[in-house]
Amino acid sequence: MALGAPPLAWFCAAKWPVLSPPLTRKEGIKRDAEVQMLEDVICFTFLRWYFAPFAPTQDAAKLDRIVEKTARKMSADARARALAEFDLPESFARHFSV
Repeated sequence: MALGAPPLAWFCAAKWPVLSPPLTRKEGIKRDAEVQMLEDVICFTFLRWYFAPFAPTQDAAKLDRIVEKTARKMSADARARALAEFDLPESFARHFSV
């Protein structure tokens, strides 16, 4: 875990004290607002705290696919926020364009 990374479990416990099965299985991404919010938080957590140390361990093509899949899981608002908050290289930023 990256130093200083807030534990995702803490956020989830604060927002959803008892996670229902659709949330834990991430059923309804893009259809259920709570499931989508959880997925957006997971993606933001990955981008903010884990992406930089993870990126050098992957080859360029595989990393591009991972970033593309991450962006695809996010809501349009979350993708726009990611573009505004993170200094992404153009090769990755294109996956987040709304």
